[in-house]
Amino acid sequence: MQFDFPDKNGKPYKTSGGKMIYNEELKREIPEGWEVGNLASSEISKILDTGINEFKGEKIYLSTSEVDDTEIVNHSILEEFASRTSRANMQPIKNSVWFARMKETKKALVISEFSNEIINNYIFSTGFAGIGSPKESLYYLWNFINDKYFEAVKDINSTGSTQKSIINESIANIKLLIPDNDTLCKFNDTVYSSYKQIYLNQRENKELSELRDWLLPMLMNGQVKIV
Repeated sequence: MQFDFPDKNGKPYKTSGGKMIYNEELKREIPEGWEVGNLASSEISKILDTGINEFKGEKIYLSTSEVDDTEIVNHSILEEFASRTSRANMQPIKNSVWFARMKETKKALVISEFSNEIINNYIFSTGFAGIGSPKESLYYLWNFINDKYFEAVKDINSTGSTQKSIINESIANIKLLIPDNDTLCKFNDTVYSSYKQIYLNQRENKELSELRDWLLPMLMNGQVKIV
């Protein structure tokens, strides 16, 4: 958008004369009142540590291979707390964004306040990096991590002799432009309902797929008939 978000009068900020300030870190002008932080630790982002809460029974283990772009495509791998694989050690929490650490791998998830199914029933692989965020900045952060710029910077900061990936210390190298609070809140208010509907649609698709997989074998062997 090149800083042409709606100003207080609903007009494009920059082209309507919104004040711009030169930022030494980014070597470019940014809107007055905006700041520059890093993705690992800032006012709107904090990297999440490994470790999960103890649980009874089984939970769905989500590795990066079970995600295609921004959607979960496999829900079938179950783990118990005591016998889980060592990589099943990341706790999904409310208001967080997750991305695959591996270089040249675009896989990302957003966990909002209404994502109770994932929060309660899933554990994530350490192949994901998790970033916590305040509610009002969650979707701004989500759009940042979904951008091609983020993927390019992530790949530049990935290291390793065989399989290159980004570590926590290198995530701190990723610069994050932080809007003023009023702009963040307005952006969140604008997109919140749309992202909630996306989540509800994805959940409905999952339930319909499970129903199909349950009914189809019975239909094929004659246990049920269409009338």
